[in-house]
Amino acid sequence: MKPQRNPAATAGIVKLPYDHARYFELDADTQVVALDRLSPTKPMPQHAPSVARARLRMEEAASGERPRRAPLRVRAENGRLLIVDGNATYGVAQMAGWPDVPVSID
Repeated sequence: MKPQRNPAATAGIVKLPYDHARYFELDADTQVVALDRLSPTKPMPQHAPSVARARLRMEEAASGERPRRAPLRVRAENGRLLIVDGNATYGVAQMAGWPDVPVSID
């Protein structure tokens, strides 16, 4: 069964252009990883308010109103990359249809 999305939390997400440099601080250690290789550590349906806040912060970073965000922090476990920090940002990217996100591997 497909999880239900909260319309208020997802409004406008598809309008975020796919351009990592607009939203994230990228450096030589940053890797770009496909979303299907990542495993969130918080359940997305219950995480809708955090996803909405992350979307707003990404828009603010893109417009220069706040600093760009750090890449998602992940750790390798059982052949997957578990999200340590950045579950809400992962949710934004997923709902926007991005194929990948920048990560920092612990």
